[in-house]
Amino acid sequence: MLTFEEDSIKTLLDEHRHALNSNASSNGWGSGPIISVFAGWMGKLFWLLGRKTRTPGQYHNHALDQAAGQTYEYFHPVVRYRKLKVPKYSPKALEGFEPEYGGASGWKWTKASSWSIPEYSMTAEKKMNVAYIDNRRKVTGYGSMESFSRLICPENVLAWLDKEIGTDDQGPTDQNGEGTGLQCCGTTAGRGIAGQDMSMST
Repeated sequence: MLTFEEDSIKTLLDEHRHALNSNASSNGWGSGPIISVFAGWMGKLFWLLGRKTRTPGQYHNHALDQAAGQTYEYFHPVVRYRKLKVPKYSPKALEGFEPEYGGASGWKWTKASSWSIPEYSMTAEKKMNVAYIDNRRKVTGYGSMESFSRLICPENVLAWLDKEIGTDDQGPTDQNGEGTGLQCCGTTAGRGIAGQDMSMST
């Protein structure tokens, strides 16, 4: 079972909080600029290696016989949130896909009414396993904690995601989240570990 070091998770959360504060970011969840890996001198190497656009929902179950089958693909909710916050966000991989709300069954992304891919649900019961490490780098025990996706998600956004799970609330209908109680800017606080305050300003 995949397990993470608790101290490493704490470090990543601290770095995330520091980055938000340093950038004076007004939004700490999936709405910042995307830096292309094909930029700069390293990008030239990637160009030589070639590039291929992702094709969600079009992968085959077996590469040899090209048989269709369950690929267990999901869209992360940050994709839907970014499209709400950044209207010009339209990567080629998402061409033709539109999010559809299914009430208790959650969100799904449908393309040309031919197939759909479910959106991953960041529910609170989904935990990650952690290992507790002492000063000698020895494992002293194991436990679980809130998923990393939830830990770095601003609380107001997380409250909106939690509210729409299993309800008929479809969340915000525009990039400002008007009429839904979702405010995209302001001060938010992350959930801490073992009682630690991981508040962050976004």
